[in-house]
Amino acid sequence: MRVRAVLAFSLALTGAASSNAAASDLPPIKTTAENVVPECVTPGRLMAFVRSRNAGLDPKFEKIAVTYMRVGEELGIRWDYAFYQMTIETGYLTYTRDGRRKGDVSPTQYNFAGLGATGNKARGESFPDLESGVRAHLQHVL
Repeated sequence: MRVRAVLAFSLALTGAASSNAAASDLPPIKTTAENVVPECVTPGRLMAFVRSRNAGLDPKFEKIAVTYMRVGEELGIRWDYAFYQMTIETGYLTYTRDGRRKGDVSPTQYNFAGLGATGNKARGESFPDLESGVRAHLQHVL
């Protein structure tokens, strides 16, 4: 998983760090009084971000940002980092690479982090529904 790259990406989007930040300077994944999800990061804004890159978003993913927030807050982790990671892993929920080639994981697997997908058509883990897939991703990050 590309967690450090995703953390740097999300910090850049929220303006929390310079583009030259070293991985050791990144905040921890667990939330604390000093390490919270910025107020400007809302499920609505995150979904607008996804829709701007995936105009054909499958309706079954409409509540994914709310689910990341709810489960992330329950687990006490920076759910926004994991959400950004999901966008990279799934090609903004298109499940394609470079917008054309299908990846190894399909939308029906609800595997938002490519858990167990190691390439060469190895499909990885499958989860029964959106919430289970989000929870598995967040628990894996934690």
